[in-house]
Amino acid sequence: AFHGFREDVPADFAAFTEQEASWLPEYALFMAIKAHFDDRPWLEWPADIRLHQPQALAHYRELLSLDVQFHCFLQYVFHEQWQKLRAYAHENGVKIIGDVPIYVPLDSADVWAHPELFELDERLNPRRVAGVPPDLFSSTGQLWGNPLYNWEEMHRTGYKWWLQRIGKSKENYDMLRIDHFRAFDTYYAIPFGHKTAENGVWEKGPGMELFNAIRNDLGDVNIIAEDLGDIFDSVRELLRNTGFPGMRVLQFGFNPENKDNEHLPHNYKPNSIVYTSTHDSQTVCEQIMDICSEPEKQFAYRYLRTSHAEAMGWSAIKCVWASSANIAMTTLQDLLSLGADSRMNTPATIGGKNWRWRVRAEALNPTVSSMLGEITKTYMRG
Repeated sequence: AFHGFREDVPADFAAFTEQEASWLPEYALFMAIKAHFDDRPWLEWPADIRLHQPQALAHYRELLSLDVQFHCFLQYVFHEQWQKLRAYAHENGVKIIGDVPIYVPLDSADVWAHPELFELDERLNPRRVAGVPPDLFSSTGQLWGNPLYNWEEMHRTGYKWWLQRIGKSKENYDMLRIDHFRAFDTYYAIPFGHKTAENGVWEKGPGMELFNAIRNDLGDVNIIAEDLGDIFDSVRELLRNTGFPGMRVLQFGFNPENKDNEHLPHNYKPNSIVYTSTHDSQTVCEQIMDICSEPEKQFAYRYLRTSHAEAMGWSAIKCVWASSANIAMTTLQDLLSLGADSRMNTPATIGGKNWRWRVRAEALNPTVSSMLGEITKTYMRG
């Protein structure tokens, strides 16, 4: 396809590369150099190109010009296909939520091209890395390993990098879910080289200054704040000040002793995005049947009003659909009332069965679609 493309370059290709000039040239060069060095991390490249020296950049742009153009071609094709898909979705009344992870990998074009925007030492290794402290789900915390932002430098540049990132996401999606929103208020910093997340410290993030910059530059952006986990009062205040909807997850509410649990539907606020479960959690059926204690299980049965006449996942969906939250969501696994063998992802683990679950075509049958349609119409969410 690329060779055919080179023989007859589309008229709008130059306009595309110009439109994406803030990131595409550096990204395409990064990918070409990475392949040239057998996919080794950029920290293992020769010093001149590792340090982004102008003479080295010019050398590799010339040496790898065909490979650079190939990666621009890939992005062009993806852009064309994505816009067609998005237009088709819109024609059918479907909007798309894009996920914006708060951090980027160390071995990325962003960190290589803009090391000054991250907490790196003189050798370009991270000084500290991202994660979260120990909690009920992990006794040693979660050590993600992403480099942390140099928020002082971000501030000095007027948050240009973030404006470009959010602006590009706004072009591609109808709504953006910012993962780990709490880190804009306070983020957890773990010394580089530590094997667990037990010895980190909380640091102050950019707060409203960043979101004011986004609003001033990009106007209103439909943002969902993923505000789950260990949340301080200051995080709640930041969320109120932004006006963004937060997230609530039904299965986190099955605690009969906690009457004010914010994850139970009768406590949902309208400005919320609510879920039966998420891609990072157990399915509703697994949570209730295999994880909950007996008192929690009995509470869940009573709250969901489950019976032998209805699949447990449908009971959960009805409960969330009937809430006052403006947007209610479910997973395909909960729609099909699946259990532990269909979990999508287990946080803080790599490999294994993560992200490998797929739905069988026969599972999406008229019975399932009519039930979802009936629930949606009943609770006026169509």
